Amino acid sequence: FFGLSTGSALLALYFSTINAGKAYVGGWPDAPPLEDALTSCGINIVAAVTCAALAFRDYQAGQATLKRIKQGGALANLMVTPAAGGPRSSLKEFRRGN
Repeated sequence: FFGLSTGSALLALYFSTINAGKAYVGGWPDAPPLEDALTSCGINIVAAVTCAALAFRDYQAGQATLKRIKQGGALANLMVTPAAGGPRSSLKEFRRGN
């Protein structure tokens, strides 16, 4: 979600930069005032940076979750020997059997 929002903010920044260029050069009837165009550029820069930071944080959280899942899977494959004796089995099989 935040990755798409970052892309949207960058696209808006592209168009606001074009409008700022038009306002700076002048001569276009549809150009906004320079102050409004620069304000729009600033807003879009802040939005792009914020969304990119949120997307990166979301990515890191996803990687941490995958790491935790991998560690849980490795623990489930751990071989154990019951204290009362019996055959060795994986922790996953031992928990299902009891």
